[in-house]
Amino acid sequence: MSIILNLILSFLILVTIFAGFFFHTMFSPNVTFLESTVSPQGEVTIDIYLYEGGAMGSNHYVFEKNGPLWFTKQIYNLASQKQEIEYVWKNNDIMIIEGEEVSVN
Repeated sequence: MSIILNLILSFLILVTIFAGFFFHTMFSPNVTFLESTVSPQGEVTIDIYLYEGGAMGSNHYVFEKNGPLWFTKQIYNLASQKQEIEYVWKNNDIMIIEGEEVSVN
């Protein structure tokens, strides 16, 4: 009897793992690294990513500041259907993204 119970539990665990993997791959957005930009004085590096929602949602441009070790800080998240966005450094601490001033600290 315990062998049958072990087989049933093992099967249920495998089905649960497979279902979790399936839903994760089907419903997670496609992430594309676009570019890195460096502040005018070279002190701050910002990585720009595109999260493509596909049929499930809109595109998001995410600006992340690299921190110590492997840490990052998301400084801006822009939902937009545009293919390209405009950004420029105002000074070492402020970026202008699509006309909006954003502090990078």
